[in-house]
Amino acid sequence: FDGFAIGGSVGKDTAEVASLLSYLVPLLPPDRPRHLLGVGDEKTVLASTREGVDTFDSTFPSKNARHGQLMTRTRGTFNVARAECARMHEPPCRECGCALCVNHTVSYLHHLVKANEPTAAMLMTAHNLHYMG
Repeated sequence: FDGFAIGGSVGKDTAEVASLLSYLVPLLPPDRPRHLLGVGDEKTVLASTREGVDTFDSTFPSKNARHGQLMTRTRGTFNVARAECARMHEPPCRECGCALCVNHTVSYLHHLVKANEPTAAMLMTAHNLHYMG
């Protein structure tokens, strides 16, 4: 047996997930990976790793991207569809080395989102995954 999948955490807040994991993880063999299903927000991922979870799967980074949400360390999570983003001719996050932040500006992303260009979700998903990695 390779590892353990822990599910049923969708819709639970960070405190509920951490409480569940603090009870459950000590019951699992320490030499087997523990995988948490259905979470992905940064706060819950960090809390879960502190409780002993090894891996995750989630639609959170791509769902955020499809809704115009870009996750950054400097600006927090923000919506590039906002009108003021049309005038932001700078990288989304200067500290980030992903292809989006190295090659594109917030104003360009704003244009892509407003034009319903699928490239926007692709670029922003890649960035959000890089951010969370």
